[in-house]
Amino acid sequence: MTKVKIAIVSDFYQEQILEFVDFFKAKASEFEFIYTGKNENFSFWNYFKTIYFVEGLDLSKYDLVVSLSSGIAHGIVTNLDTKHINFGLDSDFELFESNSVFLKIGLRNWHSVSLTRPDKNFCLAEFEKIIFDKRNRAADFKLAKIVKKHSLEKPFETDKFHLITNDLTDFSHEIVQIFNKTGKKLCIVTTEKVKNKLISNLNPEIEIQLINSYKIEASRGVILDKNFRSGFQLINLVQGNFWIFSNQNRIATDFFKNVNICESGESVEGQLSKFISKSKLELAKDNFKYQLNLDSFSF
Repeated sequence: MTKVKIAIVSDFYQEQILEFVDFFKAKASEFEFIYTGKNENFSFWNYFKTIYFVEGLDLSKYDLVVSLSSGIAHGIVTNLDTKHINFGLDSDFELFESNSVFLKIGLRNWHSVSLTRPDKNFCLAEFEKIIFDKRNRAADFKLAKIVKKHSLEKPFETDKFHLITNDLTDFSHEIVQIFNKTGKKLCIVTTEKVKNKLISNLNPEIEIQLINSYKIEASRGVILDKNFRSGFQLINLVQGNFWIFSNQNRIATDFFKNVNICESGESVEGQLSKFISKSKLELAKDNFKYQLNLDSFSF
């Protein structure tokens, strides 16, 4: 790709998507990064205000606009001479899981129609593609290529387990209680909302890290709640081939070989006990880091 004028419009903070920023900035004669503000103080009223902001952006001077969307950034309006590539990095589940009739006829319709604006749509995981295709029949999503970049660093032993969850579900609450009782080391990787709920009820062996500012580079085992459904966040969080204990999470099986699915009908505590007692879980034989193969895209 020759040097062109490029803009990135993103629902994610710049530090979360540096791989995209560095890749496109290096190929641009002129570059601009625009953050939509979508993840600031989320409410459905702010959702409408952010849509108004995004649709009003003047991007006419750019040859290529890349949207990194968590529900809104893809809705930019470009002229006929500007190429628009959208990466659907996170499906907006708050929007689609609401029972509000107002949202069904308002925001959902906007979401579906606006996804036909990009020239190309990409997502990261097979399960996400199924969701996007089902909800947005007019938009055709392709799977982005992800490569496993082998790390030169040797994996090192750790006694710490990790729980990744977006909300305090019954499953994640039970996991926390089990670790509270056993005294084993656990790091909960979650949102600010969950952190504020949990912070006063944990034993000293349990720590909390925020999803947007943490990478799991060494772990005895990763526990993944089924409510965690972002392939983009997962490849940024989990930098290594660790054992996964998953609560029926389809994203996990898209990315990992070593997945232990939590079966219904058996107690979570019993299944987790078997998982955390496995020997040498921390020694990942195939240590790698995930990396988007951006060079494979033709723009």
